[in-house]
Amino acid sequence: MKLNNEERRDIFKKLIVVFSGIGFYFFIFKFTTVSKIFIDLLIYSRPIIIGFVIAFIANMVMNQYEKLFKYLGLKNKKVRDLVSMILAFLSMLLLITFFLSVVLPKFITSVLNLMYQLPDLVNNSIDKLKNMPMSAELGKNVQKFIEEVQVQNLINKVIEILKNDGALIASGTFNVVSRIFSSFFEGFLSISFSIYILSSKDRLRKNAKQVTYALFSEKLADKIVYVSRLLYKNFYNFFSGQFLEAILLGIIVFSGITIIGAPYSLILGVTAGLLNLIPYIGALVGAVISTVLISITSPTKGLIFLVYIIVAQQIDGNYIYPKLVGSKVGIPAIWIMVAITLGGALMGIIGMIIFVPLVATVYVLVREYSKKKLIEKQIDISKK
Repeated sequence: MKLNNEERRDIFKKLIVVFSGIGFYFFIFKFTTVSKIFIDLLIYSRPIIIGFVIAFIANMVMNQYEKLFKYLGLKNKKVRDLVSMILAFLSMLLLITFFLSVVLPKFITSVLNLMYQLPDLVNNSIDKLKNMPMSAELGKNVQKFIEEVQVQNLINKVIEILKNDGALIASGTFNVVSRIFSSFFEGFLSISFSIYILSSKDRLRKNAKQVTYALFSEKLADKIVYVSRLLYKNFYNFFSGQFLEAILLGIIVFSGITIIGAPYSLILGVTAGLLNLIPYIGALVGAVISTVLISITSPTKGLIFLVYIIVAQQIDGNYIYPKLVGSKVGIPAIWIMVAITLGGALMGIIGMIIFVPLVATVYVLVREYSKKKLIEKQIDISKK
């Protein structure tokens, strides 16, 4: 007997209820088992997850190339998409190669040099504080704190761990080769999966819509499609703007430190850029770290940099950030702080980043729902 659409939807709803009940039972009474299975699934599906992430990032670059070729008059969509995808992956490959071959080695060298020089820099700073009448007591307190936490021993332990890890890597050749091969294979699968997603994104989008409208009523399917588009738009706009913002702030910090002639310009520029992926808080933490390290070597240069970074962040916060990120996700600053707090508590640094577009989506949906209800009730909130 052939079932009509209404009967299929009815069966599907009953199946959802049954499986939801089973899932709820296992979640409550078999939580340890369920969590282990969930973690195992995440581990086994890691190439797929990484593939999605690569595809998402590459798609941001690909879209820019598509706009460029469309502007130049390339009308064949298939050719335009193919060339844009190839150029997107080549651009990412060149950027990663540049980072690994140029930036990363210098970054590691700067970190190691800083670790070796830090004890002397701290001691010199304490001596300078002691010689200043207003800061003599502060210098003694700082020295007491340094002695209590044994900073020198901590630094020596970190260096020793790095050396031991290097010896371990050198001795465990087989394990290293196995891990390299495993990582290479996983990376190959992830990249292959991301290429498939990008090359078939129009077809995959169409298939997803077909399944959605086949399983649910048209009204519910419309809502699912709308929320999906809104979620993608917020993630796309947030990350595209945040990446540009991070690169810009990294360049600003690097340029400022280079201009005033202070050391560690590369390490502090890269650190500031990476931290700036976390909205608001990241920029503040990066500025504090940079100012402290520069002040240790030269208090005067540290003060100059502090003034420079405050002015730069005011310009960035009032003019650049709202245009790159704020206006794109359409969420007030207070809700960005809420997103960072919730995300950080639940998922750490990654949560701080991904919760911003999630909260932005919820914010837009609640706002639209509120407006709809106010119109239905014929309430003018401005007159209340």
